[in-house]
Amino acid sequence: MPMLAQTIRKILFPLFIVCLCIVPLSIETNLGGILPAQIVFLIEPIACISCGLLIVLSIISWKSIHWNTLDKLVALYVFATLLSTLFSQNTITSAKYSVTIIWYISVGYVLPKWLLTSRKKAIKIGTKSYLIGICLLAIYVLVQLFRFGIFFESSYIISNPFIPQGHSNLSIVLEPALILSFILCLFYPQRQKLFASLFVILLAIIMYSCSRASYLSLGILTATSLIFLNKRHKIYFLKLGVFSFALGLGLWYAHDYVHYLRYKDADGSFFKDKSLYYDSNNPKTYKHTSMFNEIGAMDKYKKDRSNNERVERWKAGLSFWKENIWTGIGVGTYPDKYLEVIQQQKNKGELNELQLRRMNMHNLYLSWLVEGGLLLALAGLSIITYLIWQNIRYIRSKKYSLFKIALGLYTLSFLFHGVGQDFSQEPRVIILFWILLAIYPLNRKDNKVKSSK
Repeated sequence: MPMLAQTIRKILFPLFIVCLCIVPLSIETNLGGILPAQIVFLIEPIACISCGLLIVLSIISWKSIHWNTLDKLVALYVFATLLSTLFSQNTITSAKYSVTIIWYISVGYVLPKWLLTSRKKAIKIGTKSYLIGICLLAIYVLVQLFRFGIFFESSYIISNPFIPQGHSNLSIVLEPALILSFILCLFYPQRQKLFASLFVILLAIIMYSCSRASYLSLGILTATSLIFLNKRHKIYFLKLGVFSFALGLGLWYAHDYVHYLRYKDADGSFFKDKSLYYDSNNPKTYKHTSMFNEIGAMDKYKKDRSNNERVERWKAGLSFWKENIWTGIGVGTYPDKYLEVIQQQKNKGELNELQLRRMNMHNLYLSWLVEGGLLLALAGLSIITYLIWQNIRYIRSKKYSLFKIALGLYTLSFLFHGVGQDFSQEPRVIILFWILLAIYPLNRKDNKVKSSK
C-alpha cells in the first residue's frame, strides 16, 4: 500500500503542475455527439483524473489524514452541495454541476494538501507553470487587440473562446497574476525587469477590458497596497503603477486617434454619420471607448441595462429561494429556471438579449443562498469568514510579509468581484481560489522580513 500511495503521489504532482498552466487557457466546448454536455477543456478532464486518483490515495492513506478547521469547513461546503443536489428540482442538472464543483475542490484544495511533503518545490514550480499559462493567455489577448483594436465591443470578442460570458470575467482571471507579478518584482530583485514587464502588460489588458468592476477593483487594490506596503516597496509600487497606467492610457489614446484619422471621412463611419449602429465585422462602425467615460458612467447605474438585468436576476433568485429555504433550488439550476419563469411572465418579443441569455445570478453569495439554500450559504460564508479572519491576524501581526500582502490583496479582489459575478462553477477562477485557500494557513512564518515603515 505505501508503494501504491507513493506512485499515485508521483503521478499527481505533474498533473497538478499541468493544471496550473492550463487553468487560464481552458476553453469551454460542447462535446456534441460524444456527450451532450459542456466541458471546460482541458482542465475538467485532468481534474476528473486527479479526483479519481485522490479518492484511491485517500482510501489507502486514511490514517495520515489530519483535519484542521478549514478542512472541516470545506467538507461542510461539499456536504451542503450534495444535499442541495439531492433535494433539487432538477436533479440531473444539479448533479452535473455538483460533480464539477467536487472536481474543482479536489484539484484545487485536496491535491495541494497531499503534496505538502514537497510544498516549497510544488509552490515554486507551480508558480512558474501558472505564469506560463498566464503569459500565453496575455499573448493571445495582445494578438486579438492588434486585430480588433481597443473598443468596448471588441473586448467581448477578445474574451472568447476562453470566457464566453463577457469581458469582466477575463479581467478576474488576470488580476491574481497582476498581484503576483508585482510581488515577484519585490521578492526577486534580480528578475525585477521581467516581472515588471509582465505587470505592465497585464495592467494594460485589464484596462482595455472596459470593465467598470475591474477598474473599481484596481482602485481598491491600489489603496490597500499603499496602506500595507512598507515605505521602500510603496515607492516602487507608485513608480511602477504610474508608469504602467500612463503607458497603457497613452497607447489607448494613440490608438483612438489613429482610428479617427482612418475613418473620419468614411461613409457609414461613427465619426461621419454619428450613428450608434455597430457591426463587429466593420471597423468603420467602431466608436471610441474611453476608460474615463466608463468610470464616469458609473453614476448612471440605474440606466445601465446590464446592471438592471443583474438586479432583476437577484430579485428573481430570492423569490426562488423562498420555495426551499434550507437546500435551495439545486446548484447550477438557476439559469434554466430563470429562463423558464421569465418566458412564462413575458412574451418572447418583450424580452431583450440579456434576458434571453442563459446566465447565472451574477452574485456568488446570492447563488450560494438561492441554489444551495441556507446550508450552502452558511458553509460558503464560513470559509469567507475564515479568510477574513486570517487576513486580520496577518495585519495585526508584527512581522512584515510580502506573502501576507499578496494573499490579502487576492482576497479583496475575490470578495469584491463576488458581488457582481458568480464564479463558483468557473474553473479559471475558482480552482485558483481553492489552491490559495489550501496553502493559506501554511505560510504564516514564511517570507518574513523586518518592516521598514
